[in-house]
Amino acid sequence: MPTLFKKAAAAVAVTAGLLSASAAATPAVAATAGGVHTANVLNCTTYTEGSHLAIADCTNNTNQRVAFRVTAVCGWAPDGKGNWVSLDPGQRGKSGFPCGGTGVGSASWEEG
Repeated sequence: MPTLFKKAAAAVAVTAGLLSASAAATPAVAATAGGVHTANVLNCTTYTEGSHLAIADCTNNTNQRVAFRVTAVCGWAPDGKGNWVSLDPGQRGKSGFPCGGTGVGSASWEEG
């Protein structure tokens, strides 16, 4: 029995070492593949209308046209994203996504 325990402990140590090496390499790959992301520039508020509709209400306080859409995490229904809305400087708009019968878990927005 002690030999079996030693073999299991050795296997765990090797696996942990491989996972550590893999985790150390992952950020460099992700940074190269994903590129540099800029911060959001819109002023947005997210909320739910009822319990089944995720809303992003955004204002463009920049001097350029910016597009956005709501992103919704739903209960048992599939998560989703609303339609893209383009805002000119100073303009305000909303994007919504309906979750199924289980409601909205959270709402956010993405710009693009």
